[in-house]
Amino acid sequence: EIQMIRYEGEFTYRFEVEEEVLSCLTVKMVLQPLVENAIYHAMHLISDGEIVISAKISDGKLLLTVRDNGGLMTLEQAEKINAKLRKMPVEKADFGVGIVNVNDRIRFVCGDEYGLYFICGEGYTVARLILPIDLKGEDNVADSDCR
Repeated sequence: EIQMIRYEGEFTYRFEVEEEVLSCLTVKMVLQPLVENAIYHAMHLISDGEIVISAKISDGKLLLTVRDNGGLMTLEQAEKINAKLRKMPVEKADFGVGIVNVNDRIRFVCGDEYGLYFICGEGYTVARLILPIDLKGEDNVADSDCR
């Protein structure tokens, strides 16, 4: 909401969260950098900007998604970022520290099969986090880093 005040009227946002996700824990502070990236890199360039933050369970994993309709990332850029994010730790990244930190923390806490990747198409960019399902701290995610 602070960003809504700062960028008054430049974009809207909404949440699409499945009910079953509400009891899941996740690594702290993983959505904020992704939302800020969407605002900073896309929302100020279009007049009808929208950010959709979603959470659902699919194939036994928790998927958190930040989608914007700025559509500034090319497929080539997304593939380059995704390739670098698959390496642990990411070295000499030519993209944001926030993205690297989010991905590295998830992979460190949850394992290499989890993390961040980007999808893009004409008119949209999606940052997707894949996490283990952890119901109230029972399984995969360390309690000290969960919320």
